[in-house]
Amino acid sequence: ASEVTQTTAPASALQEGLARLDARIQQAVQQVEQRLGPQADPYRGLVIRHEDVLSLAAHPLSLVWDADEDDDPASVYTHSLSHWLARSFHLARFDLDVLFLALAPETDLRYERLFAYLQDDVTRRRPSIDLALNLFCAGEDSRLAYLAHFAPDAPLVRGGLIELVAPADQPDAPFRKHFLRADRQVYQLLTGQLALTGDLHPSARLIVPERALDDLYLDADLVSTLRTVIESPQRPLQIYLKGPRGADREWVAEACALASDRLLLRVDLSRLPESLPAYQRLLDTVFRAAWFRGALLFFENVDAVRADRDDPRYEHLLYKLAHDEGITLLAGHGEWLASSHHITHVIPLALETPAFAVRRACWQAHLAALGMSCEDAVLDTVAAQFRLLPAQIAQAAVDGYHRARLRAAGQPQRTPTVADLAAAAQAQSTHELDDLAERLTPAHQWDDLVLPDDALSQLQEIVQRVRLRHRVMDDWQYRRKDARGHGVTVLFAGPSGTGKTMAGEIIARELGLALYRIDLSGVVSKYIGETEKNLSRIFDAATRSHAILFFDEADALFGKRSEVRDAHDRYANIEISYLLQRMETYDGVAILASNLRDNIDDAFLRRLTFLVEFPFPDADSRHRIWQRIWTPETPLGSDVELWAMAEQFRLTGGNIKNIALAAAFLAAAEDQPVSQAHLLHATRREFQKLGRRMPDLAAPE
Repeated sequence: ASEVTQTTAPASALQEGLARLDARIQQAVQQVEQRLGPQADPYRGLVIRHEDVLSLAAHPLSLVWDADEDDDPASVYTHSLSHWLARSFHLARFDLDVLFLALAPETDLRYERLFAYLQDDVTRRRPSIDLALNLFCAGEDSRLAYLAHFAPDAPLVRGGLIELVAPADQPDAPFRKHFLRADRQVYQLLTGQLALTGDLHPSARLIVPERALDDLYLDADLVSTLRTVIESPQRPLQIYLKGPRGADREWVAEACALASDRLLLRVDLSRLPESLPAYQRLLDTVFRAAWFRGALLFFENVDAVRADRDDPRYEHLLYKLAHDEGITLLAGHGEWLASSHHITHVIPLALETPAFAVRRACWQAHLAALGMSCEDAVLDTVAAQFRLLPAQIAQAAVDGYHRARLRAAGQPQRTPTVADLAAAAQAQSTHELDDLAERLTPAHQWDDLVLPDDALSQLQEIVQRVRLRHRVMDDWQYRRKDARGHGVTVLFAGPSGTGKTMAGEIIARELGLALYRIDLSGVVSKYIGETEKNLSRIFDAATRSHAILFFDEADALFGKRSEVRDAHDRYANIEISYLLQRMETYDGVAILASNLRDNIDDAFLRRLTFLVEFPFPDADSRHRIWQRIWTPETPLGSDVELWAMAEQFRLTGGNIKNIALAAAFLAAAEDQPVSQAHLLHATRREFQKLGRRMPDLAAPE
């Protein structure tokens, strides 16, 4: 189609078809006048006279003329565009005649009056099947034979070039009385129009490609594969881009269209109708639109129509792909689902986050395009910590540019900082996790955390592992040693209130990543299969959100796998195995919090990157917590004995935090500094909540 539309004068094909139609109409009008007499009836089509009925009964009206031509389109049509239509849709000469007949009213309204006259009805201004048979067939036998050209499986109807419409006032009208309506896109093809028809908006968009494959900042292997596939002579060609939703998938499709010297027709499947008949009609229109324009067809959001392999909308898409001979790209974030009913040869390609070096170059290029330079250390940090796709980096660079300008308003120096770009990068992450988990805002620093030295060292090693992952996995090529996920999975084990959530916040703050807390007690379901679905949604959303997952109450799921004594035990073990599998393939940071270290399955422990113990604080640790719990602005009375509080009351850091805050409110209510009496009163309330008796302060620990 692209060759035809680029090398011919499109209007001449339409002119040729209408000229042939005009000749037929002229002869038909002459036959009507001969049959009904030389005097025209001013009420023709409105009144049926007695003599007309007698004439029609004696001599059936037959607009027949000599038809000595065969059914080969080339016998009467010379234009290459007509030949392309005939060849592409397997049309006979009669089919082309009918197509131009249906197109005539779209071209010139005078045809409406002619059709009304020939059909002896002023209300029938569109050509009918009967008129087509009378105009283009020689005799009744021929008309009966050619009636098959209007069957549902005939090329004109099956290809969607014409639609058969019953009269509005006669839904049960005879078949030969049905009107012919041409597809608007055929008229656009013949007149050289590229704009999409109104029924395709807003689900489809025609794009003139500008981006090249080398401009995409993708890994070299993926670019090479795409170029090889696009430049190959294989047809039909169908490519499935698996990756997160975003502009990158469209950029890749655009580059493929440019490489194949075609337009790009982008179709969002999530915007197509829910109704199956309406969906099928619009999808058929989409394929014709791409075919007529010689465009590369790109289906975005395939997941919207493939809840399962048996979804009829997905089945119809596969049917169209199996019968299409062009180039089609599809995109989704799930695996490609084949079909046993329709044979398609789809090439799946994973659109993964590019390597560190490519991400860094992408950041640098987009910031330079905005007239901003950036320190190497800043580029290294954001490229390492935020595994964004190129389109996300492009948007984050613009966002970071504006953040730097606002921060440095009135100053000549506007170099973006790590904080500027980190905030911009976070904004590019999808927010699907907001519906599945609680987002935590990190408010703590290393000095707020009181832990043994070894535990603190482990937490710092976690941060280093994330920051330097690109050097080991990419530069030193350890990624080739293990094809599974290369994320960091950590278990925080210890009693409640010992600082596990605080440690997660500190790690997120250090890395500049969002932190989401998931309560696993709410994820585990008593219904078979629901727990796996919940976990799948969380991990899928986390992959697209570039966030740290903090699984709280992990004991709800991470217990030791038991012997299979009943169906409940068997499915509980399946849930644990599924979690292990997702953790192995996860490429982000997952922190699991458990109160009971001994209940963790050994097989699970082997898959952890780090295990950090959070012990119950001893007296010295409690004293340090008491010292650090206060803000600099808090007035402390001279009678406050923090060491006595630490030594006397065996409490966790979480309990101490509650007591300090309660004591501050008590002091504020009295407009006094925080005193020992306030601390003891708040401590008594905390023990009441715990259901424990408060020890006497004078008694030994």
